[in-house]
Order: sequence, then C-alpha cells, then structure tokens
Amino acid sequence: MSKMGAIRETAVGAAIGFAFYGTVVVVLRAKKNKREKEQRRHDGMKDTPDDGDVVDDTVSDNKIATAVVPWKRHAKAFASLPLQATVAMPSLVTYLGGGPKFFFGVLNMSSNSTTSTTPTEASSVAAALAQIGAVALSATLFATGSYLLYRTNRLFHEARGTLAPWDPPREFVVTGPYRYVRNPMLSGVNLILASEIIVLGRPGLVGFTAAFLTFNTYYFVTVEEPELSRRYGQDYEAYRKAVPRWIPRMKPYVGPKESRKEQ
Repeated sequence: MSKMGAIRETAVGAAIGFAFYGTVVVVLRAKKNKREKEQRRHDGMKDTPDDGDVVDDTVSDNKIATAVVPWKRHAKAFASLPLQATVAMPSLVTYLGGGPKFFFGVLNMSSNSTTSTTPTEASSVAAALAQIGAVALSATLFATGSYLLYRTNRLFHEARGTLAPWDPPREFVVTGPYRYVRNPMLSGVNLILASEIIVLGRPGLVGFTAAFLTFNTYYFVTVEEPELSRRYGQDYEAYRKAVPRWIPRMKPYVGPKESRKEQ
C-alpha cells in the first residue's frame, strides 16, 4: 500500500469513529437529560405527598440497595457499547479498507524472501522472531483487555450497576483495577483495539482508535467526571487528583477513608 493510500484509509477509519462516537455522545447526553428530568419529577412527588400522608422511601430504597442486577442488563450494556467498539465497527473499517492484511504481512516475510535470492540464516531468524513477536504482542494485548472488561463488569455487578453510562453502579467503585487507573474498562477496549490493529493490519483501525480516545476523553471531561464529582463529592475529587485517567499509576490508590482506618 502506498503512503497516500494508508493516509486515506486512516482518515476513513477516523471519520467512521467520529461518526459512531459522536452519535454515542449525543445519545448519552439525551439519556442523561432524561434521567435528570425524571429525578426532578420524582423529587417533586416526594416533596408534595397527597392528603397529608407521610411518604416512606425506606422500602423502595432498601429494594434498590439489595437489588441484584440481572445479567440481561449486563448483556444489553455490553452489546450496546464494547461489542460495537471492538467487533462491529472494526469489522466495518477492515471491510472498507479491503479486508485484513494479517499482522501487516509479517507472517509472510519468510515466504516473500524466497522470491529473490535464497534467504540467509539471519534473515530467516529475523522473520521468525518478528512473527513470534507480533503474535505474542497481539495475544497479550487482547488477553489483558479482555480481562479488564470482565473484571470491571464484575465490579459493576457487585455495585448494582452495569458498564453503560445510562445504568451506572449505585456505589463509588474504587477497588480492583480502579485503584490504578480511572477508566480500566475503556483501557481494556483500547488494548483490544490495539491488538486488532496488529492482527488485521489495517491503517483505518489506527484512525478509528484515535477517534475512540478523542471522543471518550471529551465525554469524560465534559459529562462523566462532573457527574461523578457531583454525586460523590470530595471522595471522587481526591480520587480524580490521585489516579490518572488513562496511564496506570504504579502503586494502588488508598482513599482518605482507608488512610484514616489504617491510622
């Protein structure tokens, strides 16, 4: 592929990513506004009980507190976002780019070298090492990303929520991988996309992944982080200042409450 062809395909992948995630952000904002409107209506109903009756919210609150999130909700959330980001959209980008070019042709290095002269022992060893390295790196990225998706989904389930922004956990999750990075679930998606870039060998996936990072960072800064700050106050602010958004910290985060307990 020529340099201009690669640039053109990267731009197409980025355009698909921006269109997809732009739509996601619009939908998420609409759901957020709807949720806030319903909450205001609910708060208004609690403030004005009928016929002087006393409204007891303890029963409904206890039901929410002890509710177990059905796996059907988890499946719907996973199919709506991570599955689209790691399977559906990359498949479309790869198809429009002309199909997969596995490992950017690294696996064909040794066979291609036979078309010119007899390959030397050094070139054969280099080709074999490149092949092993490409397969090992992509497998490691995919396995790590998949583990982060599974682990965060389990934590959200325990906190009575899902990974979908419109159905978030009911508790502030600061355990597991969240002690090292603020967005381990999406870090997992990034790692899976990186493995797909290596395996499928399409420049368009680079543009798509760049769009993914750009839009998610925008959403975090403008929507999610202010919302979490409003809901959890100083606990979240201390967490946000101590734990990076994308690059993991070396030591696990210890919150103010845990520090006081240790003392």
